[in-house]
Amino acid sequence: MAEIFNAMKRILRTAIDRRADPDQFPESYIIPHRHGDGKCPRCGGELKRVKVSGRSAYYCPNCQGEQR
Repeated sequence: MAEIFNAMKRILRTAIDRRADPDQFPESYIIPHRHGDGKCPRCGGELKRVKVSGRSAYYCPNCQGEQR
């Protein structure tokens, strides 16, 4: 649980430092790759988009598992 918490803190700090500007995020994040033919920066697999509470969310089914 501590590992997840620490990762969340690092990611939030990155977002704050970059003023949540998607163009400023590291290439290793999914955010710069959120477009029609975007590829996962980790495995190169196709990113999927799902609607969550009316908002789009992107994920890699290879790295994060298929969402239901």
